[in-house]
Amino acid sequence: MDNVVVWQWVLVIIPSIVFFITAPLAKTKDAFFKAAYKNKQPNLFMLTGSLVISWIFAKSITNAANLGLDYGIVGGVAYGVYYLSFVVAGIVIYKLRTAGYKSIHEFLTSKFGRGAVLLFSLLIAIRLFNEIWSNTMVIGTYFGETGSTPFYSAVIVFTILTLAYSLKGGLSSSIFTDVIQLFLFIALYILFSNDEFTVQTVASSGVWSMETGGNLILAALLQVFSYPFHDPVMTDRGFISDKKTTIKSFLLASLLGFIGIVLFSLIGVYAKANGYVGQAAVAVGQSLGIVVMLIINFIMITSAASTLDSTFSSFSKLIAFDLKIGQNLTWGRIAMVMVAVIGSIPVF
Repeated sequence: MDNVVVWQWVLVIIPSIVFFITAPLAKTKDAFFKAAYKNKQPNLFMLTGSLVISWIFAKSITNAANLGLDYGIVGGVAYGVYYLSFVVAGIVIYKLRTAGYKSIHEFLTSKFGRGAVLLFSLLIAIRLFNEIWSNTMVIGTYFGETGSTPFYSAVIVFTILTLAYSLKGGLSSSIFTDVIQLFLFIALYILFSNDEFTVQTVASSGVWSMETGGNLILAALLQVFSYPFHDPVMTDRGFISDKKTTIKSFLLASLLGFIGIVLFSLIGVYAKANGYVGQAAVAVGQSLGIVVMLIINFIMITSAASTLDSTFSSFSKLIAFDLKIGQNLTWGRIAMVMVAVIGSIPVF
């Protein structure tokens, strides 16, 4: 067990150091807040990859796996329907940009005034605040019981390391590391594939009725019309590339995100088929041996890191760019430190 703990620390520390070394250093406001690299905007591949990875976070993987355990493949599909949020957001943002708006804040200001913008900013600040502790706590539980010293140590170290490379490049760092994590996810999916886990097993794992997960699909379909617009991690990425690239990226991210989350729900389907109980990802990891457990843990760590660095970048843009407080790199970086500290308070 001691070796497992050592490897888990390696999985937290080494990737973060690599991200810090390789991430671009943002020297301009466009690089830090809009991910412009050498005066070029993110292309279709980079923007799509960033959208998908930033939305497949540790908490969502845990939820998808647990829904697979509770409802079979129906639960996974229900959770995947949330990724239609990309379609809704993409179309609305495309129309806003066609009308000449450069951000949602600019649109709200023109239509409803400064008061509406301040209220909207407060709501999304609360959303970003929640993203910090809800994802770092997931990582902490892989190192020890909630409230234990290993738990707190993992949360603190993980937060500081992710903050370090986020401070270096802002949104440029976030998108750069998202693309790297996309390749890692593809590799981990391949490694986790299981020939004995058949299509028939998956298809028969759930019942398509309202009582066994169908109601969750309807709930998701209702929420996709409002859910994306209080998530700046998504909407910020709708204003950094040209309009055509952006709409294509959002539509493609919807499809890939749906597929990705359904695949993660198969962890729960596997757990259901084998009679496991509790947290699906933890139970499956423990049952399949140390290597698979570490692979699952690494998926959680990288997904939480992608959400955390995106949260830092979005809060930074909210304060310095959207609310026009400071409007420079220094204030952007101060905002990152602020949300990292404040967002970690609920953990303790």
